[in-house]
Amino acid sequence: MREILIRGLVLLEGSFPLATLKPVLHHLVHHPRQVMRMGILGWFAMWAFERNNKKIKDMVRNPRHTLASLAKSLRVNIASRYTCLSEESESKIKNTTCYLMERSKNNGFYLLSEREMFDLEILGADTSNVRSYNIARILGCHFRAGEWGRRRCGSVITTIYGGRSRYCYVKTFLRVGGKDFARVQWLSIPEYPCSPNRLVVTVRMLSPEQQRRHRSVISIDMIDPCTVAVIPNTDGIHFSMMRDRGYDRVRVCYFGRAI
Repeated sequence: MREILIRGLVLLEGSFPLATLKPVLHHLVHHPRQVMRMGILGWFAMWAFERNNKKIKDMVRNPRHTLASLAKSLRVNIASRYTCLSEESESKIKNTTCYLMERSKNNGFYLLSEREMFDLEILGADTSNVRSYNIARILGCHFRAGEWGRRRCGSVITTIYGGRSRYCYVKTFLRVGGKDFARVQWLSIPEYPCSPNRLVVTVRMLSPEQQRRHRSVISIDMIDPCTVAVIPNTDGIHFSMMRDRGYDRVRVCYFGRAI
């Protein structure tokens, strides 16, 4: 092995100009012999102890007063960890909740249509007090309404509808009687061109008649916390989509039973 390494290094260095030579590579020549002699010590080396020992040495700022310096560093470390823990707790609370931000025009005043009012009443919402919002943060995932058709679209969402994953885009977010909803426009049932891989999804726009068969308002609790990448096709009707996390749920029938 040592002879092969020497021959390889000679051939390698001989293929480059003198300015690019790396003499430090010669230590590879000594590696096989040292491993043969001392390699077994690696089985008994106390790597965990050495790492901890080095960490403690780094915490001692003043070698003349070792214990005092170590105690001060530990006190600072505990205080910084407590601060980081409180900040992480606040961020975790935000990432485990669903809430709306940034009211739309006219202080969020929104006039419900008959269809929207009917759907909200079915969901048990009090339609006497309605406000619209542009942004929703759902379990840490950011969505913005009204971006459909733009180059950057944060309005597309996924949800479970009819026992399978469906795609739609949000026109606006609504707060009705203290509950949060999304006014959505549905897309067609997803098709998977790379089946059985459900990574890429193909959908199309629905006609007004098909759109009326779906609920116009859904609760934001039904929205999956994942963003969706959108690539429009040249015909302006079909769209290719891909979610950044999770997977689609597909309703498959076996012997007359849907699973």
